[in-house]
Amino acid sequence: MKKLLVLLGSLAITGQAYGFGISGNNGADGRDGFDGKNGEDISMYASGEMKVFQLNGTNGSNGSDAKYGSNAYACTYSEGYGNEYGADGGDGGDGGRGGDGGRGGDVTIFYSDIKDLKEITIENAGGLGAYGGKGSDGGYGCQCYSSSWSLESCSTTESCTTTRVCEDTGTTRTQDGVTAPARVCHDRRRCTPVTSCSTDTYYCSSGSDGSQGKDGRDGVDGRWGLISLVKDLKELPAQFPKGTYSVLELSKKEVLLSKRIWETKIGATSLFSKQSVINDSYREFVRLATKKFKIVWNASASVEEFASNKFELEFDGNKIIMKDIGQDFLEYDVQELEDTVVVTVAKAFKKEELTKLKIEGTKGHSKDLVITIKDKASLSKQVMNKVKLQFVHRSWFVWYVVYDKEVPSHALTITDDEIKIHVGQLDILPKAIKRRKKVRFTVKVERSFGNNKTETEEFFGPVKLY
Repeated sequence: MKKLLVLLGSLAITGQAYGFGISGNNGADGRDGFDGKNGEDISMYASGEMKVFQLNGTNGSNGSDAKYGSNAYACTYSEGYGNEYGADGGDGGDGGRGGDGGRGGDVTIFYSDIKDLKEITIENAGGLGAYGGKGSDGGYGCQCYSSSWSLESCSTTESCTTTRVCEDTGTTRTQDGVTAPARVCHDRRRCTPVTSCSTDTYYCSSGSDGSQGKDGRDGVDGRWGLISLVKDLKELPAQFPKGTYSVLELSKKEVLLSKRIWETKIGATSLFSKQSVINDSYREFVRLATKKFKIVWNASASVEEFASNKFELEFDGNKIIMKDIGQDFLEYDVQELEDTVVVTVAKAFKKEELTKLKIEGTKGHSKDLVITIKDKASLSKQVMNKVKLQFVHRSWFVWYVVYDKEVPSHALTITDDEIKIHVGQLDILPKAIKRRKKVRFTVKVERSFGNNKTETEEFFGPVKLY
């Protein structure tokens, strides 16, 4: 995990939050070890002559250790008017992966006399997996000198009073025959300073130490080389265990799939020279298993129209596992004979035929409300139909969903060329489908046939019910 380099010093982050120090760098990851080399694969004939084969896999190399994450630095701060947050230390690097051991070489031996194997020395052990590198420690984050401190802050305000003062001017004035000293009045404002102080506590949080790097995984030991024995043959028969074939190709000719059958046995160390370093298990060729596959096309549509459909076949020596791939729809039976698999196609439809659906509209209202979907290809009785309805009605100026699920079979009427949805038989609020009510709806029809399925969706509305 990489960290951002933070140069904070006495920079304010938000309000009274400050950061100090510079984050440490992350340590570099260790280098991965190299995988060992595989032993050479060989094929030979046991003639009774002494032969020695060094076919061991080599060992993997160790992954290197990671580098340490560095410490955060420039970790000074002042205990001022704000909280302080220390920078983090760098993460430690991850150790390098240990290399896998190379596998031992595979040996195929053709022989006539089992005693001739005693003259053969084989070493085909797998190489050893290597150790993964060690993950490294993370660096230290910036540390606080103290966890908290208190500072006094003061502010000064004025406290003011106002007094009305009247004074003689030293003159007189006469009014209504009365003479009196003349006076002048004014407001006199006096202010005195008032100081108030408060003590606030601030906190320091140390930066996090960098995380410990992960140790690299140890390499896996290479497997022992495989020893295969073939009696009374000069070479193995060719095998064709799988393939992908078009429907058109399979309808014109059968294909032959084949697979070599082996029997696993124990006791290899007793068959070869005592100097051999081998696994005690081996396998011996038994036979070449075969099975044929063909298609019988009985559908009314031409097989050429479905040439893009294919069958993916794989023979395991006993059964043929098949997968029908393609967008068109096939209905077929599979017959397993002793040496042949026969697929008989009874019906076939193009995908576009099954999606030729169109909402014709609505008829009626309340319990008699019906939605009709026209099938231009007239196939509705020949395929499986799953209908989903989302029904929406308007109340004042707002649209509400009142039904959104699969339509049960009792509310469907299906003929060759149409599907009717009896909306009035669904659990829809009666006021949502009454006469003159405005509605809209979406119909999804999933159609399946054989191993294929497709889905169409059509929106209709808004429409007023009558």
